[in-house]
Amino acid sequence: MNKTTDNPHREGAHQKVKGLAQWLEAAFKAITDAVLIYNLDGEVLHINPAALSLFECDSAQDVIGHKCFQLFDRYHIFDENRKQLIAQQLWLNHVMSGSDGHSSDQTQDIIMRMPSGNERQLNIAASPVHDQYGKMVGGVCVFRDVTEQRQQSRQALQTLASLLVVAEEIVRIPDRASHMDEKNGNLFPSKKSTAQHLTQFLHQVLECRLVGISLLTPSQHLQLTGVSGLPEDLVMAAKKEVNQSTLADYFDEADIQKLYANQTLVRNLRQDPFKKRSTFGMSNVLIAPMLMETQLIGVCFIDRDEKRSYTQEEIAVVKAIAKLNALAIERVRLSGKWAQAHSNEMALQEINHRFDTFLGIASHELRTPLTGIYGNVQLVLRRIEKLKKQDVETIAVSMLSENERIQQPLQEILSRSLTLDRMIGDLLDASRIRADKFVITLHPSDLKEIVHTTVEDLQKVTLDRQINLHLPDTQSIPINADVDRISQVIHNYITNALKYSPLECQVNVYLKTSQGQAHVEVHDEGPGLSPEAQEHVWERFYRAKGIEVQYGSGAGLGLGLYICRMIIERHRGRIGLISKQGKGSTFWFSLPIAAHPT
Repeated sequence: MNKTTDNPHREGAHQKVKGLAQWLEAAFKAITDAVLIYNLDGEVLHINPAALSLFECDSAQDVIGHKCFQLFDRYHIFDENRKQLIAQQLWLNHVMSGSDGHSSDQTQDIIMRMPSGNERQLNIAASPVHDQYGKMVGGVCVFRDVTEQRQQSRQALQTLASLLVVAEEIVRIPDRASHMDEKNGNLFPSKKSTAQHLTQFLHQVLECRLVGISLLTPSQHLQLTGVSGLPEDLVMAAKKEVNQSTLADYFDEADIQKLYANQTLVRNLRQDPFKKRSTFGMSNVLIAPMLMETQLIGVCFIDRDEKRSYTQEEIAVVKAIAKLNALAIERVRLSGKWAQAHSNEMALQEINHRFDTFLGIASHELRTPLTGIYGNVQLVLRRIEKLKKQDVETIAVSMLSENERIQQPLQEILSRSLTLDRMIGDLLDASRIRADKFVITLHPSDLKEIVHTTVEDLQKVTLDRQINLHLPDTQSIPINADVDRISQVIHNYITNALKYSPLECQVNVYLKTSQGQAHVEVHDEGPGLSPEAQEHVWERFYRAKGIEVQYGSGAGLGLGLYICRMIIERHRGRIGLISKQGKGSTFWFSLPIAAHPT
């Protein structure tokens, strides 16, 4: 009776054990860490697939039944300091240290070189197995591959260390560049020498083939101010090409906008080369913007083997380095300006001088049209008084002859009143800009119509000058704009071109479109501007020295181009100029074309 009763219970228990064993076997195979199960003698009883793969074993039969330390004799094992370890001693000291009956769960990092030559960093965790009486009968050892994790940790530490080194070096570079410039006869460090020092240093710190820095000039041209890693015979060719280029020669408008938005660019130049410029052997380039606040002052770029993609961490590091580069170059620029102003005792004097100059110019320029108005009013009054003294019979005859003589000064009064109104308007605009009350009201507009109307109006009042208008074939160019303000910019560009060029020279106005942008250019054949004047021409109250008015009235307060810059910037556009002394000037601005005018 008992025997019959026990059989079903035993059979059920046996099935449960068998089922549990199957579950354990499935879980054992699914574990992604390498697992070894061994007995008290150190013989391998079981090994999971992850362990076979890690230890580069063909099958479990090659391992089961062998001593664990014999298995590890096939490998070169090192500690974290790369001191070589003996497999048997490691096994006895670490894995079998719980044989005294006490649990000895512990972990250790080792470096293991496989028969294939690959090195893996492993974290070992071992735990003894005890029977029902508490006696140790074997153990379980888990090997976790932490190679990538440790590499990421090391890279993070290396990145931090590199950034600290770069930051420290960037602080020193302007001084070192200053010493070099002193040898060349310059008292202050230049942006060029600073950029070259930066690229040479970064080439040593960063794992790359090439490092370069290109700065933006006031005319928005690029200037390759520093490069390291490029063969010497290509350096001059690269500088010549880059220095004649703009960002648009290398990137489309979308990528340019990304740079202005402080975003990096990664480009495979083998698959997607520059369409207008050479690559000079670069293949896998990372471009990071150099920004001062919101102003793009240049780009920092690195190139390395295309087989190595850039990680997000590396991109962040290069972006941070580009920011540090911008700060270093800005520091050089500011320290140079400060030192020069300080040494010449001109910092405060220049401010006072410019304001005093403005007051003198303003009083003179405002008095000039007032004097003309006053004189012409007196002239008209005298001629009217003369008519009043005549008898009634002769007045009608005299009115016909005096009409033209009276009309001419009245027209002069009107002209000078308009000049006075324009100058007062500029003063009010400058005041509103300073008070942040300068209002721009955007409406759907046609830039082609704005340019055409403005030029046509000026052609009617400057009959002795030739203004040529070059329009695209497109029916219209939609933009969102304040029509009066955009017309004001075009009017200012053209009147300046007329004012500073000889009477016989033409003025050409161009309207073009490219990559979602509309470009307006006004070209004159005047004397051109010096590099120093180009840096300051957009500033408030600035008037270029040595540039004489060659046509029309000399009235002006040094506010026109400053106001133009404010108008275009508030339309989210860009301005610039291209000028060479003796070759004339081209003032331009660009505005985004409205896909859906609102």
